[in-house]
Amino acid sequence: MPYSVIRGEVFTLKATVLNYLPKCIRVSVQLKASPAFLASQNTKGEESYCICGSERQTLSWTVTPKTLGNVNFSVSAEAMQSLELCGNEVVEVPEIKRKDTVIKTLLVEAEGIEQEKTFSSMTCASDEDIEPKRAS
Repeated sequence: MPYSVIRGEVFTLKATVLNYLPKCIRVSVQLKASPAFLASQNTKGEESYCICGSERQTLSWTVTPKTLGNVNFSVSAEAMQSLELCGNEVVEVPEIKRKDTVIKTLLVEAEGIEQEKTFSSMTCASDEDIEPKRAS
C-alpha cells in the first residue's frame, strides 16, 4: 500500500494469504466495507480460494478513497469447511476456527496543488545609524 494518496485517486490494494499448514485449506478473504472508500475486487471474485501447503494466494481490489485523513483498511482471511477438492486433495479443516485480520492505515490528502507564498520586506536605516559618530 502507498504511504498516502489523494482523495479520488484510484489505487490497487493487494493482500497475500499464506498457508503455513502442510495440507490444503479453503480460505475466504474479505475487505471490510467502509463509507470512507469505494472498492471492487479485481480477481475472479470467488467465494473462497484453495491454498495448498506452503503456497500463497494474492488478491487485489481497486480502491477509491472518498474522505480525508487516516483511513483504515481491514482485510480478513478465514479457513472454511468445504467438501470441494483442492486439486486432488481433500480440504483440511483446522480444529480451531482460524481467522486472521490485518488492518492498515492510509493517509488520504486533499486534491489540488500545494502552494507556498513568501513575503519579503526590507528596512532602510537612516544615515545617522550607519556612520559612526566622531568625537570632537
